[in-house]
Amino acid sequence: MAAGRLWRIAYPGGAAQPLTHDTSRYSAPSASADCRTLAALQENQTSTVWVAPDGRSDDAARRITEAGYNHGIAWFPDGRLAYESEAGGNPDVWVVDADGGGACG
Repeated sequence: MAAGRLWRIAYPGGAAQPLTHDTSRYSAPSASADCRTLAALQENQTSTVWVAPDGRSDDAARRITEAGYNHGIAWFPDGRLAYESEAGGNPDVWVVDADGGGACG
């Protein structure tokens, strides 16, 4: 079961059925008094990976990824970057050249 998704768990059998199928995260679920309606917070986070040579934030900074759910960045010794992204619809590790080219996940 994916973290942050909403599921319906049958009682007493325990069969699980997903209620959400997107990449959003849901939290704080609350059922109405008659248990026929569910409310939850939909959390959407976007982030973009940037590279700024010499720590400069002027025109030298380059955006490496599109806005999305990107995080957990790390450098490879050969100058490529690895990060987690849901750009393909699932959380995967992506690798990209420092200039933004050659992205694969």
